[in-house]
Amino acid sequence: MKNTLKRLLPLTVRSLIFKVGSEVNWIMHHRSTINNFHECFSGKKIALIGSSPSLTGQMAGLEIDQYDVCIRVNFPRNRGMESDRGSRTDFIYAGANFEFVPRDWLQESGWQNAILVTSVNNKRYFQDISCAEKKIYLPISFNLKTIKRASKCLSFDYRQLGGMPRSGVMFVLFLLLYSRKAKITLYGFSTDSVSALSTISPLSEVMLYDTAKLLNAHCEPHAEIELLKYIWSAGLINWYEMGISRNDSG
Repeated sequence: MKNTLKRLLPLTVRSLIFKVGSEVNWIMHHRSTINNFHECFSGKKIALIGSSPSLTGQMAGLEIDQYDVCIRVNFPRNRGMESDRGSRTDFIYAGANFEFVPRDWLQESGWQNAILVTSVNNKRYFQDISCAEKKIYLPISFNLKTIKRASKCLSFDYRQLGGMPRSGVMFVLFLLLYSRKAKITLYGFSTDSVSALSTISPLSEVMLYDTAKLLNAHCEPHAEIELLKYIWSAGLINWYEMGISRNDSG
């Protein structure tokens, strides 16, 4: 039967059938993960809060806490910074490797009632830590497949990024692809490649990234910032640091 199809169908048609079949197979295999995103985020007004120091002194905390859903990236500590960064945490996206983060700090972080979203690679590390009431583990291939799907849906070439974006940008893509009519506003996301090299540490202090380690694992900061600006200019997200709303998310 396969040989008959090869003789009857042109190569381009066979290739298209294979690609469609692969896409359907991936969606079916990850249906539960996609359904989790749909159920949690579709139709919601979402504040996605990164760990950039750009919110310092902005008094945006009350505004952030008014959203339907508050998602924080990679456990930035808010203690003493609530007026700038808000106090609510409904979801935590742990996109980084937490092998060297002290367990006692995570357990005392005050986010026991939040839902943790992280890679299945972190499952062994998080499964016995009481830092979240529920945990959603993303499959190993999820990030790569997402960036490829986003490249098609949003009309950009992911290969030009030169590497994978960091956690905050990846979660923007998750929300755009796997939730419906979510209204997303970014807070604490750098708008230039210089400030993108600093973050809020677990001790609520400004800390510089190790540039060599950062670039070994991710694309250049300016590349992911340009991608976010492209998405923002298309009206798909709001971005607090950019100052002008592109949709009615706020």
